[in-house]
Amino acid sequence: MDYAEEAGPWVIARGIEEGITPIEFLTDSSIRYDDGSLVAVCDATQESNQSLMVALANRAEQNGAKFYYETPCVQLVQSEDGTVTGAIGKTKDGKYIKLNASKAVILAAGDYMNNDSMVDRNLHDSFMYPRVLENHTGDGHILGILAGGRIAPLGHARQIHSNYIGPFMFFPFLALSLEGKRFCNETVGMSSLNIPMSYTTKPEDAGRHFRLFDSKTEGFYPSSLGIPPVALVGEGSAWMDPEIVVSGNTLEELCENAGIPVEEGVASIKRYNEMCAQGRDDDFGVPGSHLVAMDTPPYYCIKGDVGMSAINAGVMVDDRYRVIDEDSNPIPGLYAAGVDAGNPCGGINWSMPGGFSNSHIFTAGRYTVIHALTGDMKPKNPSGFDDLKEYFAGEDGSYMWESPDCATAISVW
Repeated sequence: MDYAEEAGPWVIARGIEEGITPIEFLTDSSIRYDDGSLVAVCDATQESNQSLMVALANRAEQNGAKFYYETPCVQLVQSEDGTVTGAIGKTKDGKYIKLNASKAVILAAGDYMNNDSMVDRNLHDSFMYPRVLENHTGDGHILGILAGGRIAPLGHARQIHSNYIGPFMFFPFLALSLEGKRFCNETVGMSSLNIPMSYTTKPEDAGRHFRLFDSKTEGFYPSSLGIPPVALVGEGSAWMDPEIVVSGNTLEELCENAGIPVEEGVASIKRYNEMCAQGRDDDFGVPGSHLVAMDTPPYYCIKGDVGMSAINAGVMVDDRYRVIDEDSNPIPGLYAAGVDAGNPCGGINWSMPGGFSNSHIFTAGRYTVIHALTGDMKPKNPSGFDDLKEYFAGEDGSYMWESPDCATAISVW
């Protein structure tokens, strides 16, 4: 909160210098207070954070940084008083490299989703969901604990995503299980969908399900987007793979094309339409304002997947991201950043404003390095919004958050 206003623009500006520009420039996820003050939120999503990191890594190498790829850290080096003085890595041909640290070692190895033992111990209920990343084996957690640190208390926040993110996650589409049965209140947010699924779907379903909608162009599902969902699935849509979105001119045809058991699926849709007609959901409690019947062909189905894209919990750190021991004292020379540090969500599910995950890791990464090098929190070359404002201005030069129509609350996923 204290440093993101500088760190975000710094990362974005360095990316722009390398040809990586944001793809979204404005957001109405801002807060306007009664006294007239304003917290403006800029959405600075890149097409791919991986592309951004590769570009910045190449820039760092040009400026003298050295990367040891395919050389995972297997041990930290500590002096007799516990100070971390280096790290040992193992190359792909089985040799070891020792790097001495004149300032500090920073653990930034991501989460532990690919470490079955850690997942079984800390998040056993998440085994039913596909883990969408590779090589996230908890190395940073293990090294931090062996150096005297302690892991964040349970529960650890799992970051749940679906393959229909983008605009589709804002619509409470009818949800059916692989058996063709309705299984949840569809207004449950994407990041919490694992909770009803863990009770109402089978573990072997592995997060697979169906989301259905029809072709209404007026009176469509409540949404902040201002456009009907059918407008997003046309030919050439940038949002959905045609193998994921299927259509049908009848309910039976839709179910058959999607792979939904036809008899069960049609029965579930008709039951849902009955709830819509009476304006009251007796089965799952969706508000009447969010019930929209499936009655306007052609009909559409998103063949949905729910997967775990991160586990947001690491080793405990202090307010400078120094790893702390059981007595909450910092371990000299050892930092952790990103999801290797603490539990930024503070709960079992990922719950934060859109973009906060990126903002957190950008800020933590920048300021752990600054503090490790200088012992202070003052960057040598600070950045700020003025360095980027042309990228966030509309055609008339104004900003979305300057309008009185700007939203007054941040949407939390």
